[in-house]
Amino acid sequence: MIPNKTDLYNAIKDTYIHDIENSIAHDCQIEIDGANLADCLVMWEREINTAQNIHNVHPSDYRIAGYLAFWIRKLKPFSLSSYDINIKKRYEIGLVINEYIAIQLGLYMLYIDESRKNKKLSSRLLLRTIKTMRYRSLSPHTMSLMYEFFFEDFSEN
Repeated sequence: MIPNKTDLYNAIKDTYIHDIENSIAHDCQIEIDGANLADCLVMWEREINTAQNIHNVHPSDYRIAGYLAFWIRKLKPFSLSSYDINIKKRYEIGLVINEYIAIQLGLYMLYIDESRKNKKLSSRLLLRTIKTMRYRSLSPHTMSLMYEFFFEDFSEN
């Protein structure tokens, strides 16, 4: 299911970012460039509409999540502000905050499906994915395939 752009914007600003602050940025506040986040969602919606209207393809949940992750990573609407945090720690977290949020937001969208709730990424895979997103060029389609790969059951033949 494709979320409404406005509802998604509000969920990111009002709920999701607070969860991230509590999990990795304990001494920091995540700042959101509202106009930049809105641009991310406009571009994401445009990608989805292109798939539906021009290519006559209903995008999979993986594609929906992958396209959103791509635009968040590309346009980088998030940053950190610190209060009493060690500068080195702020730099390390702040350097990849958009990539981290992009991955986690895509996962959050995919976890809506009950069949995926038990699938968690290892911290090693998460860190490698963040590094790849930070230092390599990835297309929206590549991001979609990455999510599909995360949830693939390799135990089946």
